[in-house]
Amino acid sequence: MLGKRLWLCLAATLFLTGCGYENPDDYKTLDETVDESFLQQAVYDEPYEKPSSRPGVLVDRNGYGIESEKVALFRGEGLSQEFTVVNQETKQVVYKGKIQKKTYSEIDKEYISKGVFTELTEPGTYYIETSVIGQSYPFEIKEDVYGQIYSDILDSFYYHRCGTDLTGAVTVNNHQACHLGTTKLQGTDVVIASQGGWHTGSNFEKDVAEGAKIVSDLLMSYEYIEEKEGTEEEAEEKSRLRNKLLNEVVFEVNWLLSMQEEKSGGVYGGVYPEKETETTAPEMDQGTYYVEEISVEATAEFSAVMAQFSRIYGGYDEEFSAACLKASEAAYSYVEKYGELDDLQYYAAAELYKSTGNEKYHNKLKQYLGLNQPKENSRFSRKLYGDMAYLTCKQKVDVEICAMLMDELMDRAEELAATAKKDVYMVWTDELGRSARQILENTFVLAIIDRIITSHEYLGIMENQLHYLFGRNEDGVGMVTGKGILNRTDEGEEYQLYLQSSFIFILHEIIEREAEE
Repeated sequence: MLGKRLWLCLAATLFLTGCGYENPDDYKTLDETVDESFLQQAVYDEPYEKPSSRPGVLVDRNGYGIESEKVALFRGEGLSQEFTVVNQETKQVVYKGKIQKKTYSEIDKEYISKGVFTELTEPGTYYIETSVIGQSYPFEIKEDVYGQIYSDILDSFYYHRCGTDLTGAVTVNNHQACHLGTTKLQGTDVVIASQGGWHTGSNFEKDVAEGAKIVSDLLMSYEYIEEKEGTEEEAEEKSRLRNKLLNEVVFEVNWLLSMQEEKSGGVYGGVYPEKETETTAPEMDQGTYYVEEISVEATAEFSAVMAQFSRIYGGYDEEFSAACLKASEAAYSYVEKYGELDDLQYYAAAELYKSTGNEKYHNKLKQYLGLNQPKENSRFSRKLYGDMAYLTCKQKVDVEICAMLMDELMDRAEELAATAKKDVYMVWTDELGRSARQILENTFVLAIIDRIITSHEYLGIMENQLHYLFGRNEDGVGMVTGKGILNRTDEGEEYQLYLQSSFIFILHEIIEREAEE
């Protein structure tokens, strides 16, 4: 067993062979033609309305890949034994299948059965039909199931920009530069320049920790875009996506740098309104905003992501990259002085070690991992990010630590897999039932683990979570728009921008993995 673990560890440290750096263009995608239906509202939520009647046949309304597993779910007890797949255009039956044994769901208080039609691989638009409970919504079988969604969600970050005129192709979301007024440090008369960055929440707040989390997710996606042989068109598309990723990241990074106090190295928590906004137009918002005081959490997040960014951006601009690394190290010194050795400091130390090879950071992360009960007290789980940084590090690593981390990742993945298999909808549940947000966040965790421990089983589990979010759920509704998750109103959760970057990484991982299958 140890031999296998050591091999996995060494493979993990070697698989990241570096990125080619081409000079990024200006944000040219903004001049391209984009389907305006993909994102009718960029910053604001569309309300989730529970339908008055629910379909009896549930499918992924976004569609299924040509070679992927295809499963439909059937609600109810008195079902027929057979279902048919019908071509929507010709109305011809193209496939007949058996409805498998029903299972009673304690969560839903009803029986759920399933039907498999994986053998149907002809591209087209279809619906499923069966006696007693009728038809499903239409769905597609197509070659590229997630590519357009990936591109659309990535496009949407542009429409969260603050302090600049938005002139993108999706004109319904354009507006003039917003929030150009002065901001003062909370409880003081100290004026701090705070223009720029993304709005990370529905009240136009700009949270440093959330912004850093988004940047980190996008940079991970960028780092792991694999250079593979393909057509010239495929190479151009990959280059376009890389440029889009970096252009959005650079916009946010510049704002993050403005949030660092030069003298101490500490980082302000973000920019927030004194009260909820009463307008839906950012440039019309005349409310008072303030800069939150320095936060250890924000400073640690900043330190980690600036180290990560400096490593990736060095091939574009060495001077800017060096400045970001210097800012990262200053922030880390602040965290060491005022913070405790928790998952955030571990994460920052891992990224700094990966970027610099300085044993100071290596010793700190080893100290954290040597604690009997590591403290994970950030709002996001950051130990996993630190693990990921260390396991993909090109610097000298401790093989025993790698083996330990790999064991932990495998245990976590198996736990997630086992939980998903128990549910009739094949998704993660907790004591409160199914949560769109929790499903997305667990899928993100599994996608990160799959980056290190590649498994066909994990790929299938991740896709089942997306099937649920795209329509194979209790209400048969698509919970996903061009900006990410539409949370259910009964969950009482507001839209958060950081969910989009999680989605970007998930889609990226699935797209890359399916290309390998």
